Amino acid sequence: MINDLKLTPDQQAKLQTQHKEMREQGKVIFEQMKKIREKVKTELLKDKPSPAALDDYASQLAGLHKQLIQKRHEHLLQAKKVLTPEQFSKLVNHEWKMPGPEGGRPFPGKGRGKHGQEPGCLDEM
Repeated sequence: MINDLKLTPDQQAKLQTQHKEMREQGKVIFEQMKKIREKVKTELLKDKPSPAALDDYASQLAGLHKQLIQKRHEHLLQAKKVLTPEQFSKLVNHEWKMPGPEGGRPFPGKGRGKHGQEPGCLDEM
């Protein structure tokens, strides 16, 4: 995908910096999610799991998912400042070409980890 955008060296450097920042922010959120999932697992393994506790964990996970999506949108808006309108259009169209909820790709990427690439990652960067 990056090759299709025909980035200048300056654009590539700026996007790589933004990409690195996004990944670092995403790692923090993923660690928080991992800890909550462990709590869910522990709760489910109890003799009498608490529905209230599980609901609370679900709310916490939903909030973290929302943060990831918001970070992704921020990342795209930053990229828009660096790219030409044509390049940005190609990027956005690439982001939403794979099926997902309502046809979008809330967590774009492939090939990293057991659930895909970390959100916010630009392919092949």
